[in-house]
Amino acid sequence: MRSPTEAELDRLEAVAATWVGTPFCPNSAVKGGGVSCHNLPAEIYFEAGWLERFPVAEGSPLHGRAGAGSLMEYHLDRLACFTDADPGRLCLGDGARAAREIVQPGDLVCSRPARLPYHLALALRRGRFIHVQYHGLTHIAPNLPPVWAARLARIYRPKLHEL
Repeated sequence: MRSPTEAELDRLEAVAATWVGTPFCPNSAVKGGGVSCHNLPAEIYFEAGWLERFPVAEGSPLHGRAGAGSLMEYHLDRLACFTDADPGRLCLGDGARAAREIVQPGDLVCSRPARLPYHLALALRRGRFIHVQYHGLTHIAPNLPPVWAARLARIYRPKLHEL
């Protein structure tokens, strides 16, 4: 596994920018039409050439009765295209520190804000994240919102092929 090059990060961020303004729509991935927080990173990785298209688990946007572990985490844990960034440090319970110290551009961040057992966001350079919220629009946040950082569940790092 290797770190992304600057050119790869440029491409990832250029593709991410094309999704800004796309409204939330459960289990969808249509640029400008509707996308879920689970499909958004998958589509950006694919369009940027980082990963082959991979299946995304579908389900209710609220998952109000889900347990501590989510269907999406279970699914992501089994995909060969990702690895944990540093699972041991996440057990310390300080998600905000982990978000600052561990997350690298290109990482997939999984958190459990509010009632939701999971939410996915894609890390960009300069501490920014692209994501879409239930009933919202896809946007690039200047940082990982405190509620998500405090409830950080996992960090997944794409396994990039050697050049």
